[in-house]
Amino acid sequence: MIEAKHTQRKKSIFFSIALIFLFGFLFISCNGGDGTGNDPNANNSNNNNDNNNNNNGNQDSAFILYPQKDNTLYENATGSVSNGEGSVLIVGRTNEGSTYLRRAVLMFDIASDVPAGATITNAILRLSTKRVASNTARTIDLYRIESNWDQGTSSINNNAGQGDASTTGDATWIHGLYNTVMWTTAGGDYNATSLASVDVTSANNSYEWTSNDLIADVQDMLDNPSTNYGWILIGDESTSKSAKIFSSLEGTSAPELELEFDEP
Repeated sequence: MIEAKHTQRKKSIFFSIALIFLFGFLFISCNGGDGTGNDPNANNSNNNNDNNNNNNGNQDSAFILYPQKDNTLYENATGSVSNGEGSVLIVGRTNEGSTYLRRAVLMFDIASDVPAGATITNAILRLSTKRVASNTARTIDLYRIESNWDQGTSSINNNAGQGDASTTGDATWIHGLYNTVMWTTAGGDYNATSLASVDVTSANNSYEWTSNDLIADVQDMLDNPSTNYGWILIGDESTSKSAKIFSSLEGTSAPELELEFDEP
């Protein structure tokens, strides 16, 4: 009987050892094969993620912005005419007697849409024509505005060439803000260096302004948002009936600023 108990004890010990090895093997297998509780491929996976993050850290992003505000400046000695909420922007010379010049102003809030520290790699300003005085090509230049302006609630669409009565806050020919803040120079305060130019011909077409100077200007607007007053479009002002009429922010084909940039 003693021999039998001893043999039984040996069998029990052997069985216990076997169970220990079995559970140990299962534990190691379930926890990654190295006994650490980690997936042996985890480091490779993390490295790949790190590489992807490094590769994507400065990836190129692109999207389209729409103006925060726009308006048409109507040549007028008293600043009594504007079209802040009208559906069109007019650029060039009309046939409206002695007050025939028209300029368009527009501003995009770049710093609110592009992350600080980003590098602008491409910029395209795109406008769509609604009507034209003639299909003759007219060069329209883009300039940087240097003082504040706004749009009020003035609005006229059917006779937009004549404009509407200016309202509080409207940009006019002599006002940045009607009727409290004047431009330094009638017709708008802007840097005289053209950033980009386009020959505009017919109606119902899309036209694009782009250049290295424009890219640099957008970068400056991003880096120094307090001096971002937008741009002014000036066309052929020496030839009668040279005006080109574009869709505004309130129109059917709002101006677009297409940007590409490297994330910071």
